[in-house]
Amino acid sequence: MEKYIEFRIFPRKERDRKLKASDLEPDAFAALCSQWPQFATRHSFSGRLPADSDELNSVIRSIEAYGKAAHWQRFPKIGYYSETHFPLKGSREFSRDEIEAADYLHAIPIDQIATSGGHLDSGALLTQPKSVKRRVRLGRVWGSGTSVCNEDLRRTLEGESLTGLKFRDVAYDYKGTKQYPPIWQLWSDVVLPKLRNPLHICEEGSGAGFHINDLYSPPIPTFDVDSFKRLGDFDVAITTERLGGGIDKARDPLFIVSKHARTVLDQLKLSLNYIPIRQTNASNKAE
Repeated sequence: MEKYIEFRIFPRKERDRKLKASDLEPDAFAALCSQWPQFATRHSFSGRLPADSDELNSVIRSIEAYGKAAHWQRFPKIGYYSETHFPLKGSREFSRDEIEAADYLHAIPIDQIATSGGHLDSGALLTQPKSVKRRVRLGRVWGSGTSVCNEDLRRTLEGESLTGLKFRDVAYDYKGTKQYPPIWQLWSDVVLPKLRNPLHICEEGSGAGFHINDLYSPPIPTFDVDSFKRLGDFDVAITTERLGGGIDKARDPLFIVSKHARTVLDQLKLSLNYIPIRQTNASNKAE
């Protein structure tokens, strides 16, 4: 696994009375660009470097020398306007060998199967039938990262006898009489123990959501090893937590698959990204 940090600094615009979190005063910005010309553009000072590199540490120290401290959280308590801190953006990259070696993985569909989306009060997915892309076998409904499949793929997957795999009907927001082919949310009757990751939750306003508070994206779902083992073997499971933007009923659990299930999905030539999960005990630290 490789980890990277992205930084982006801008000169304060004349119309802005306050410095934003990513702003420096124009003179300080010009001096920073002169010191590190390889990261300077006309409008920003930006770059992406390995997280453990000496060069990154030197760049961050240079920015901090102008009165801005780096904050190392995805959801810092400091707001958008800050004269004292600037944000960083982290990323993780997994090798194919790491993905193939993983016993369990978080599966995320790449394609979009419907361009509109929502949730019923029950938490069930909702979409408009005319927004469904009928040629897509597996994909996301707009506004959700969960996996949804068409009827043909449902029948195929049912024939694979993947333990724990269930399907939930995706409701259509439609009052007419025309019958549309159904689509199905991939679900499970295996519910995983609570995540051990630090979590950020907000249930009100435009920022409502429940997310793993990890600077690096994608975050690695992490579980207690003993609690995980007590579930026994399974091919498909969902997390206890409903993650994503919006209030609770508008979120979905993560979809976790076994190595065997990943092999089946790959053989069906389905487009998914995979993130190896982590099982830890109390003495382990997150990466």
